[in-house]
Amino acid sequence: MVDFVLPGPMCSWDKVALVDGAENALQSLSGQYDCHLATNAGASTTKEVRLALSRVDADKFFSEIFLADEIGFAKPDIRFFNAIIDRLGHPPDSFVMIGDNYFNDCVGAKKAGMKTVLLNTNQVTGSFPMADAVIGNFEELNKTLLILQDE
Repeated sequence: MVDFVLPGPMCSWDKVALVDGAENALQSLSGQYDCHLATNAGASTTKEVRLALSRVDADKFFSEIFLADEIGFAKPDIRFFNAIIDRLGHPPDSFVMIGDNYFNDCVGAKKAGMKTVLLNTNQVTGSFPMADAVIGNFEELNKTLLILQDE
């Protein structure tokens, strides 16, 4: 979802939108993988996050939603990612954390044993050693996941 940096829960904002390319990527991914949402969104409950997603017809893509406030730890804390791993009951390396914030999304997830993909749509320069892959848009995601599966 696009963060328009408005007050209150996203589901009550006047405007909500998916990030460019997200709908096609989610459509494809949800047919091949279990997709879950892991967020630090502090102004929303799980129900409100799902309501915001439903406004752009994206709630159907996510099996579970994990909120930092409900888990008790926020990204990049390794305990946030470990709680998700424990809840879903799969080996850590079977998860791929895809996120647009290197520090929050990749660092803790990698320390927890997950594979990581940095969605670098803003073309931030630098070194991203905790990202298994860095992509510039969602169109690159399917190919990237296939490569990560083979590793």
